[in-house]
Amino acid sequence: MGKVITFSNQKGGSGKSTLSANLAVLWSNSGYKVAVIDADPQKSLTYWLSERKKYYGDDDIGINFYNFDIRNLTEEVKKIDRAIKAASGASGSKRELIEQALQDPDLTEEQKIEAISNITNS
Repeated sequence: MGKVITFSNQKGGSGKSTLSANLAVLWSNSGYKVAVIDADPQKSLTYWLSERKKYYGDDDIGINFYNFDIRNLTEEVKKIDRAIKAASGASGSKRELIEQALQDPDLTEEQKIEAISNITNS
């Protein structure tokens, strides 16, 4: 079972994004599957991940990233939760297809979630 860890504080500049990024790398390098959700309107984690992909390449970062509209937080988190549960419950070729969908840079997050749903329901 996965764990959800949230860093939140109303004050800007308190280190939430920096802590999140560093822990994501630590856990990814330790062999854990890591998903990062950037709910901050500044999108600091989004920019950080973009730069990390430029440096390491798309396939070698070990971190799944989910971007969403903060105004629909509850619904967006439910969609991501369903996608993660579907991915963890899949086996064999379905799991490979899900991994491909998650890593496809041409798909939006909404398209990735839809693709995973279609794979798991087929």
